[in-house]
Amino acid sequence: MLFLLVRIARQRYALEAGGIEEVLPLVEVRSVPRAPAALAGMFECRGAPVPLVDLSALAAGVPAQRCLSTRILLVRLPEAQRRPVGLIAGQATRTARIDAEQFRDPGLRIGEAPYLGPVASFEGGLLQRIELEPLLRDCVAPLLDGATDGC
Repeated sequence: MLFLLVRIARQRYALEAGGIEEVLPLVEVRSVPRAPAALAGMFECRGAPVPLVDLSALAAGVPAQRCLSTRILLVRLPEAQRRPVGLIAGQATRTARIDAEQFRDPGLRIGEAPYLGPVASFEGGLLQRIELEPLLRDCVAPLLDGATDGC
């Protein structure tokens, strides 16, 4: 399987590339007053406003560093909504092919982070998989609907 490798608060993670429509450079972001910290704002993509969620702020409580390797991952919300959303991801410039069997259950379940998946040994350390559907369904969609602060 092909994965996009990213960093969240100094830790390495992998997102299945098949769920990502595009990887875009970090562009100018319009902030949204009084929005939760993980909701970075919105940006314009092909003439339309797209909400933007900071993965690092969502998962680790600290915003992603704005640098040349910071990217916007354009994805779609699951189920009926299917609207596009951008995810800010640090050091999102590399992909890797990793067999699904290499990922193992770490024996941990964090209720506030249902998107944290199995881990694999990769290049001398652990690489944790981020499951895109639970991330979007349980954490991102509630931010956009205004129902809660997400995960």
